Amino acid sequence: QSDGKIIVGGPFGGNVQADLVRLRSNGGVDGGFAKNNYSGAGHKGIYALDVDSQDRIYIGGDFHDLNQSGISRFARLSKNGVLDENYTPYLPFGYSSFISSISVVNDEEIVLGADNDWLIGSLTSGPRPSVLVVNSSGTVLDVPYDDFTSYGTVNSSYFDGITLYLAG
Repeated sequence: QSDGKIIVGGPFGGNVQADLVRLRSNGGVDGGFAKNNYSGAGHKGIYALDVDSQDRIYIGGDFHDLNQSGISRFARLSKNGVLDENYTPYLPFGYSSFISSISVVNDEEIVLGADNDWLIGSLTSGPRPSVLVVNSSGTVLDVPYDDFTSYGTVNSSYFDGITLYLAG
C-alpha cells in the first residue's frame, strides 16, 4: 500500500485473519486490519490480490459468501480491509471456477484471470476466455482480447504501467 504496508493473501488455514493479513513495514501483523469471514462452504483461499492508487484492495480466489454477503470469488476491500458491499460486479462464473490473478490497470480496469471454465452464458461462443475485465465501478466489460482464449488457467498477471503481462 502507499504507506509501506504489505497485504498478503493465501490459504493460510488456522485463524490468521482468515486468509488475508496486512503487515507493517517492520514485518509485524497489523492488528488494525479488518478480519473478514471467508469460511463459506468449499472455501479454499485467496489466490490473487492487487491494490489501486486509492489503496482499495481487490481480492480473488476460491472463497464463498464473504462475511455472509453473498459475494464470492472476487471482492473489493477498503484500505483497512473492510468489505465494500456496494461493489458487486456480476461475474458469470462456472461452478468450479476461481480467480487466479488480478491486475489493476490505470485504476479504471481490473483484469481478472481464471480457469477457462469460468465464463458461461452468452459472453462468448467457442473456447472460453481465461481473462475478463471489470471496471472500477463494477461493470463487466466485454471480453477484452478476442485472440486470448485458452484451455488453461491464467495463473499470474502484471501491469508495469504500459504493458499487461499474462502467464498460464
